Amino acid sequence: MPRTAAAPRPPWRGRQVPLPIVLRVGPFRYLAGGLAGAAVAAVRFGVGNVVTITAPQHRIPRARLGRTMSALMLASVVVFPLGVGLASALVPVPGPQLLFPVGAAVTAAAILGALSQAEIREL
Repeated sequence: MPRTAAAPRPPWRGRQVPLPIVLRVGPFRYLAGGLAGAAVAAVRFGVGNVVTITAPQHRIPRARLGRTMSALMLASVVVFPLGVGLASALVPVPGPQLLFPVGAAVTAAAILGALSQAEIREL
């Protein structure tokens, strides 16, 4: 087979993407989806926090409001680290592939259980 002449090499500048373009585009490539997800989560958590805080205040008698709300806040602060600790202890056993669907099922069961109460549906 006869040898053909090698194609001329492009100039050095044409083979690389200029560094300023990489620095401008590279870090922000996935930013749009992340910002959209963060905005949805912020709205959802904001509304959830407002409802979680104000709903009990309408049903609790004024004389007991301070103690009840402090107990609710303390419970929420205590339960979060316990849940994170339990999840971190359970992840190595079956792996995260099983833990996420189980967590979703437990959350769905809690939501359905709460929605089965007439008092919650009236909120």
